[in-house]
Amino acid sequence: MPSKKKIDELKNMLDNDMTFWHYFNMIKLIAINRYEWEGLPDSVDPRFLELGLFENGRMLYFADEVLGEITLQMSGDGIDNIYRDPISRVAYSAGAGGYQKECTVENSVIIYDNYLRTCVFYDCLFFAKRLTDITRTIDINLHVQKMPFVILCDETQKLTVENLLNSIEDNKYKVYGYKGLDLEGIKVLKTDAPFIADKLSIEKMKIWNECLTFLGINNANTEKRERLVQAEANSNTESIDFMMQVGINARKQAIDKINKMFGRNISVKPSSAVAQMYRIAQYDSMITGGVENG
Repeated sequence: MPSKKKIDELKNMLDNDMTFWHYFNMIKLIAINRYEWEGLPDSVDPRFLELGLFENGRMLYFADEVLGEITLQMSGDGIDNIYRDPISRVAYSAGAGGYQKECTVENSVIIYDNYLRTCVFYDCLFFAKRLTDITRTIDINLHVQKMPFVILCDETQKLTVENLLNSIEDNKYKVYGYKGLDLEGIKVLKTDAPFIADKLSIEKMKIWNECLTFLGINNANTEKRERLVQAEANSNTESIDFMMQVGINARKQAIDKINKMFGRNISVKPSSAVAQMYRIAQYDSMITGGVENG
């Protein structure tokens, strides 16, 4: 049976992993739901398209003789045109028995996630790690408030003390000893650990807001209106709008080529939820200005 130390280490690793994947999946879900595609043929899955842009930074739009127009992951042959677009492209899928199709600039269009042609996967990892670190620090700070002391005892009483501490750990309201317990041989040292979870929560919100701004998602209404002056509110809204346009512009560039090549009328815009949040941000900005100037 593993020692208590080993069990505690494994539990701590599990808590760290669960916290990280909680935040990463939350950020990922927001990232792949930022945009709404209109006019796509039924054969194109917008969910898979956005998932591919999130993970790879690019997807290939082309026509298959059997499947119709589709979007899949792609690889290039290393030879680019003057605009650094791969001249020869190979579309592929891990499913469907390892589907592959060779394409060219004449019969396919590369959709990029942004003008840097990078994916936001690693940026989301960055924010998820920061949120994990500060959340786990909050957990530790809250935990030491429950047991703000260290117990020194004789080796013969170690198991007894551990059982008492485990009872506290399990949130038992009352902890019982037993007759003959040698309290004289037990010393309790207070750690006087300060409560800083409230301050850490404020820093955590700042990180979360930074993440949302990066994704072009409104977060202005998470601050109290009276703390924002008009210029600050407008600046935040403009930054959010600009970051949303980062993804829109790259997608529209590809859409123009797709519409011309395949005779489509495809368009893309911020999702209805994102658009509503942006309108709320503009309203908050107006109200803030009224409070500040009123």
